[in-house]
Amino acid sequence: MYSFGYPASGRYDGSRLIYCSGRAFDDFLLSQGIGLTCNMTGGSSGGPWLLNFNESTGLGTLNSVNSFKYNFSPNWMFGPYFGTEAKAVYEAAQRGDAT
Repeated sequence: MYSFGYPASGRYDGSRLIYCSGRAFDDFLLSQGIGLTCNMTGGSSGGPWLLNFNESTGLGTLNSVNSFKYNFSPNWMFGPYFGTEAKAVYEAAQRGDAT
């Protein structure tokens, strides 16, 4: 999994695209989302998480977005898991019949 964002607090100033990569894991704490080891800070929210990311083409499958961190664990980023419901919404939008 690759996560991308423009963190703008702490050691970052929001001017550079930063990425984290590694194996995603289930959030076993408080949400039903997924986590990734990542030290990005505030400002990176909404950045994409791409599964099967290809560095040469820039393509991958959107699987989550940078969403939140727990104060006691600054090296983990969490986001919602985009499963079958998200896929169905995407496919409906592609067909033009999303309501």
